Amino acid sequence: EDRSGKIYLLGGMENNAINVGGTLDASAPNGGDGGFIETSAAKVNISDDAKITTYAPNGKTGTWLIDPTDYTIASSGGDITGSTLSTNLGTTSVTILSSSGAGGTNGDVNVNDAVSWSANNTLTLSAYRNVNVNSNITATGNTAGLTLTPSNTGAGGSYYLNNSAVITLSGSTPSLTIAGNAYTVINSLGVAGDATTTTLQGMKNNLTGRYALGSNIDATATSTWNGTLGFAPVGDGATQFTGQFDGLGHTITGLTINRPLINYVGLFGYTGAGSGLKNVGLLNVSVTGGSNYVGGLVGLNRSTITNSYSTGAVTGTKNVGGLAGYN
Repeated sequence: EDRSGKIYLLGGMENNAINVGGTLDASAPNGGDGGFIETSAAKVNISDDAKITTYAPNGKTGTWLIDPTDYTIASSGGDITGSTLSTNLGTTSVTILSSSGAGGTNGDVNVNDAVSWSANNTLTLSAYRNVNVNSNITATGNTAGLTLTPSNTGAGGSYYLNNSAVITLSGSTPSLTIAGNAYTVINSLGVAGDATTTTLQGMKNNLTGRYALGSNIDATATSTWNGTLGFAPVGDGATQFTGQFDGLGHTITGLTINRPLINYVGLFGYTGAGSGLKNVGLLNVSVTGGSNYVGGLVGLNRSTITNSYSTGAVTGTKNVGGLAGYN
């Protein structure tokens, strides 16, 4: 039997608006799990003094659902400030669900103000159309989570990282889900000959995986790896990388690869059809490859590269590029 508390503040989904202020408390301070709080209407305005909690110190923290048509997180002029959302993420997981945009609105969720929290709670941004991340999102709790769900009804939409925004998930085991797919969050470089699948170097051990950078990576140590051969590219001519990689706006600094006797050289050696690389910056790379297909990010790319850049030195003979050797 579910005995957790439930609170509903509901308005119509056509033209009605509700204003949420004060305290909504479905916490479980004396044991058990936290409850469920829903605030739904065509427009849901959250005042700066609103305190929403489903905290359960001895159980599972509950969820606050905000269910409007469109939703904008902004320092002013939006539906909730980043500061207010951040504060409430300390005591509850939050789901912002943008419902059908067919009534003359876009059905987007817009993050236009920075959001940050340290509790082990999850922020879910689910949009009828697009999730537009235009300001930083920072979650530092060890098991804190972020879920981005564009096109939640399959109507067509995407998630975008704009305005140099960065998503940080720096805890020990954070969770990230994008468009229904779970990602492995990478916060460490790894070691030469890495046998894991949870580090930057370890990606080579699962070439179909979905990876995201939870923080910036310092790769200067790669200059001394493998007898100065450096980092081992992820994927090659025989075994291509066919997974997904999202840098979430982060950078990789000082990557060194010195392999003048092989082709398909870069952070990724060869990315096959269906793969995708996005939202990453490589700073001060030193990449040397053989006679063909040498790039800072990828040697040979057969899919998409989005919102990414590379700086530094790339050396090869044929099909050489700062970002991609060959597209």
